[in-house]
Amino acid sequence: MPRPGPPSRQSARRWLVSVAAHGLVAAALGFTIPATTSGAAAASADDVKAGFVFNFAKFVTWPGNKQPGETLTLCFQRGSIAPSAYARLTGKTVRGATVRTRTVAQATSVPPACHLLVLAGERPPPTAIRRTAERRAILLIGDGRGFVRRGGHIGLMRRGGKLRFRVNLSALTRSGLQVRAGLLRLAEEVIRKGNG
Repeated sequence: MPRPGPPSRQSARRWLVSVAAHGLVAAALGFTIPATTSGAAAASADDVKAGFVFNFAKFVTWPGNKQPGETLTLCFQRGSIAPSAYARLTGKTVRGATVRTRTVAQATSVPPACHLLVLAGERPPPTAIRRTAERRAILLIGDGRGFVRRGGHIGLMRRGGKLRFRVNLSALTRSGLQVRAGLLRLAEEVIRKGNG
């Protein structure tokens, strides 16, 4: 059975319209945050961050031999996002693949099943992790400007009470990952070439 393609322009446009109308936080909430028993969306900072991670996965295409099969495994280094926040992503689908989440104790190696790895702390990804990401087409997400400037793929940061992100297109390309133009338009900064 053929795998569904990347999100359509219409999907990207809907996300863009949502972002424009309600801000980035609302876009993340609209995609991933379940309603509380009272029916109101009560989102912590980790819930919002987990929502962004899930949405990033929707706008990235892995190379043919690394394409997720029936399962898309999102790995989270301990301390990056609260497990209760990313556990809510389990069972959701991204282009026909069912999301599975996994906790990684340390950022010294990446488990073989990971398609995406969220690192903890505002520091650049370790060299060994960057090399593994390039070899195995793993999407690297972390915090802060230094993360993307030093080889990470997507760096999240808070600005004016809202979560923003930067994209290192050069590093994504080296890893064989493609990102939809809609995501690049939403990024605060896109690094297209250089050390990153």
